[in-house]
Amino acid sequence: MRNTFLQRVLPHVAAVLFLALLAMFFCQPALQGKLLTQTDNLHWKGMAQSSFEYRELHGNFPLWTNSQFCGMPAFQVAMEGAGWLSVHPLHEILMLGLPKPANFFFLLSIGFYFLAIVYGLRPVTGVLGATGYAYASYTAVIIFAGHDTKVLAMGYLPVLLAALVLVGRRQYLWGAMVGVLACGLLISMNHIQVTYYGVLMAGTWWLVYAITWIRAGRWKHLFISTAILGGTFVVGAATNALQLFTTWDYSRSTRKGVLQMGNATAKETKRSEGLDPEKTFYWSYGFLETYTFLVPDFYGRTSSGTLERDAPIVKFALKHRLAKESEIPALQADWPLYWGKQPGTQGTVYFGAICCFLFLLGLFQVRGPDRTWILLTIFLSLVLAWGSHLPGINYFIFDHLPGYNKFRAITMVLILPQLLIPLLGCIGLEQWLQQEAGSGRKRSPALTGASLVSVLLLAVACYLYAIFTYNAPGDPELLTGLTAGFTFDPVLSRELVELLRQQRQSMLGADLVRSGLLVLFAMTVCWAYQRRALRLNWVLVLLTAVSVADLVGVAVRALPWRLYLDPKTYAENNFALTAADREIKKDTGSYRVYSRVSWYDSRVSYYHHNAAGYSPARLSLMEDLLQYQQPNYRMDSAVMDMLNVRYLVVADSNGAQQAEHRNTALGDCWLVRGIYHAGGPAAAMRALNDVVLKDSAIVEDPAVLQPRFDSNASIKLLRNDNDSLLYAFSADSPQFAVCSEIFYDKGWHAYIDNREIPVFKTNYLLRGLELPSGRYTIRFLFHPASFYAGRTVERIANLVAVALLLGGLGYVLWQGRMGKTPLR
Repeated sequence: MRNTFLQRVLPHVAAVLFLALLAMFFCQPALQGKLLTQTDNLHWKGMAQSSFEYRELHGNFPLWTNSQFCGMPAFQVAMEGAGWLSVHPLHEILMLGLPKPANFFFLLSIGFYFLAIVYGLRPVTGVLGATGYAYASYTAVIIFAGHDTKVLAMGYLPVLLAALVLVGRRQYLWGAMVGVLACGLLISMNHIQVTYYGVLMAGTWWLVYAITWIRAGRWKHLFISTAILGGTFVVGAATNALQLFTTWDYSRSTRKGVLQMGNATAKETKRSEGLDPEKTFYWSYGFLETYTFLVPDFYGRTSSGTLERDAPIVKFALKHRLAKESEIPALQADWPLYWGKQPGTQGTVYFGAICCFLFLLGLFQVRGPDRTWILLTIFLSLVLAWGSHLPGINYFIFDHLPGYNKFRAITMVLILPQLLIPLLGCIGLEQWLQQEAGSGRKRSPALTGASLVSVLLLAVACYLYAIFTYNAPGDPELLTGLTAGFTFDPVLSRELVELLRQQRQSMLGADLVRSGLLVLFAMTVCWAYQRRALRLNWVLVLLTAVSVADLVGVAVRALPWRLYLDPKTYAENNFALTAADREIKKDTGSYRVYSRVSWYDSRVSYYHHNAAGYSPARLSLMEDLLQYQQPNYRMDSAVMDMLNVRYLVVADSNGAQQAEHRNTALGDCWLVRGIYHAGGPAAAMRALNDVVLKDSAIVEDPAVLQPRFDSNASIKLLRNDNDSLLYAFSADSPQFAVCSEIFYDKGWHAYIDNREIPVFKTNYLLRGLELPSGRYTIRFLFHPASFYAGRTVERIANLVAVALLLGGLGYVLWQGRMGKTPLR
């Protein structure tokens, strides 16, 4: 019995060990302590730095941060975890403590491997599919970009699917336990768009299987399965109630709706719901670009690629002395190798030639609801990814699919084919191998069909290779830039652009041959097995080994080892104190900084209170201000005054950052002489250009009364502790005060002697107070109801989830000791 147990367990141990070693090999520099420079991750570090500093001093994260956009909820940047008594600590266990980004690749691999075991696939087949999912090139692309939460959420999509499969097979207890874990961990990764696509996938699965069960008259199973899946989703989601409640509350004030200014005499304005369709479909995958699933560089590689030293363009430049030796690195960098339909891209979406061939094999081999729902989900994903190229369908979906208009970068939906193409391929391969093992036939319809379709696809690709022009929309601008930037002769510049087109064609040709050989290899291995020239285990090992080599070889194009930096260089390149930072930090007062070098960069937030910054979900009030009061990205001086911008970061003639002091900033708070009553948001925005903000406050509420001038009146900020502010006020007559803090009515409250007073939206986005005469202190307190309600629900839900998991495991073990089959 012991030997039987070891025989069953050891293959899985070997598979997991292989997946861990592969992740460590692919990310070898990370094992040496080196770090990736990820753009979005750098933005997050800038945003979160002040919250971490606050936690070091006070022992907890603040709920509000002053680091950017004149303030925003800090729980959208960094927030305390749920604690040890929850399902969330399992996330760290599943990543084995591997360094980033090796832990990302391992998480995706182990998630798919678990799904493969649930489907009853062999360990080697599971490894084949797991590496196909984890090392598809898009994973490396988003890791390079710093989309950490996206790739982490992707790690739990296969686990969510595994829960569906278990429940569908009437393994209700296991399905409920896995479902709670999958939903809880997926949502906890805090990437709503990936979760949304996971729900679409789950909904398609349920729809197809529900129809199947109804046709078979399995009504009881349908009701039980639906109830269990619904219950586990609710419990799993509730374990993240704190995140969900606060995000929902905050989302109602974010930039997903934008101000519609209308005409100059409009008294009111409307705020659009969700993103504009043009923004949603800005990144739309081209029809032919879908060929990148099979041929990685079908439309080039990246919009800012680096050429090799021996590239024809570089050789041409050296031959004609277009650049000095010291200028060659600059000449090699930032070439638009991508020439597809999207406005730009950081890398290709490649699923592996062998995985694509096996998918076709599964397409012909697999029967039943699994093939139906997988094909339906892939088709829906492609329709969504094609975006503006299918306007009739996608604009209808945009208008009617709940929540879809909140997202951009719709090509992200291709993570579903990334999961499902290797899944159907592995299922089909296993079924085909089992069928052929007991068959005496010399010809397999499934293998024949997959081979013919593969050859046809490659033949069409060869035809397209011959007729493509390899022109990119930005080539005319590139030609102008080469002539002006490098002072090249126009004729030679045209030669360089023509060489660039030849470079694109060469890349496509090389990858077309590469994919053709890989498909031929997979076909040969399968035909050899059918002819009994290869054993089953050798088929799996050969396909897996070559597929891994193929996928890793393409993924490393987006994530080469040279991108890793040692910690010292990483810090110096990204967060080293500049001369501007040192100059600004000499001022120990309360003020804000605005960067004219790059207003959307969160690096300023790392050291200072930033008037702008970067966040994919900034408050709509700030979004509107940046849009309408930032001509040519240079904020109006009067607006900077009211935001208490005392320093500008500018670049000198050599590109070095310098600090420019402003002495007109209005400070933390000030009293005004009068009220300008605006007729609505649009009127208030326009008034910012005309009203003297030092003397007058722009208020949209008509009930606000005019103050009475008092030359001795004063207001002063005594303390700013992120979640609370304290002001001292003195006046002999009623006054109106403007605070240079952003207006946010979902948590901020103002009090005079424990009596709450109203806070008015002032100067379009700031806080204003009507203050009676007297001498007293004013206290602002950030107490968002969504945070405290969410925390309570989350704690209760985690207790339920942990009880379910421990109770379920205990029951399974008890049933096993009693020699009984665990509850179905």
